[in-house]
Amino acid sequence: LLRIAQSFGTNVTVLSVLLPVVNRICWLCVDHWVQAPDASRNGSGHCACLGALQIEALVGSVYLRPLSRAAAPLQSVEEDRSGQSMTREEGTELLVVLLEGLSDLLQADIVRTLWLSFDADWRRPALLEQAIVCIADLFRDTTTTERQLPAHVVHLSTTVLARVVSAFVSAPTAAGGAERSASEQAADLANVREQWRRREVLASLMEMLEESPKKARAHFEKCGLMDLVPLP
Repeated sequence: LLRIAQSFGTNVTVLSVLLPVVNRICWLCVDHWVQAPDASRNGSGHCACLGALQIEALVGSVYLRPLSRAAAPLQSVEEDRSGQSMTREEGTELLVVLLEGLSDLLQADIVRTLWLSFDADWRRPALLEQAIVCIADLFRDTTTTERQLPAHVVHLSTTVLARVVSAFVSAPTAAGGAERSASEQAADLANVREQWRRREVLASLMEMLEESPKKARAHFEKCGLMDLVPLP
């Protein structure tokens, strides 16, 4: 599937067949992830032996990469489109197929599992955040007053964003429907903030390495990542 996406990732006909298969695989992975026996789960309550690598590779290669390419011609003004690999019409057609696939993929339990397992884990890419950023960039202000997006693309974009939001609005409070205490909610929030802080530390290290790769050791010692990663 990844090889097909690499070779034909912007082909609308191929994606129309590929995306339903990818969605099905992601659903199966998450279903196993959530329902795996307690003995095979890690500290976060999710099974780490199946699903994470497959979902990361499929969502990243089949959805996120073509999504950014499809959005590019719709974000640029007319005079800046000479260097684009596809026309505005081609980008719009590709974007429609990808957004339809995302709106089908992002069921409520899938959204919550992806967020807990990727966006709220600094060791993995923030898949939901990347997808939302790609879509939100479509609505970025431009220098012209002309509406840049067709109405049906706006509708599909807002549908995907609404699915993500509604997944958390309708999220169950706890197993059995009991309300979580204030201390439990505060602990969860503190854990998420710590995960995001660690992700920011890692991002800052990568930026420093890009600026001066010869000072890799000094950057590693300075960024504070040594306190987060146990070394032998």
